[in-house]
Amino acid sequence: MKLKSVVALFLIIFYSCSREDDCFTITEKRVIDGKYYFYFDAQDRSDAYPNNNPGLDSGYPDRYGSGQVDKETFESTNVGDKYCE
Repeated sequence: MKLKSVVALFLIIFYSCSREDDCFTITEKRVIDGKYYFYFDAQDRSDAYPNNNPGLDSGYPDRYGSGQVDKETFESTNVGDKYCE
């Protein structure tokens, strides 16, 4: 019984420590149709955000990535700040 508890505790600690946040530097902020967006340099994590623009050749990544945030987050950050999801 004690061994199971130790193993369970180890697994909980292992999984909680292995979580990696995706952090980006905000390069632009926009409000579009009442929704709040951050823009960031997609080269920060080009593997996380591949080119989804059908107008571009598949070998060229989009220059910017974006993400929608809530109003409070939008208003509490500035261009140049790090934002972690």
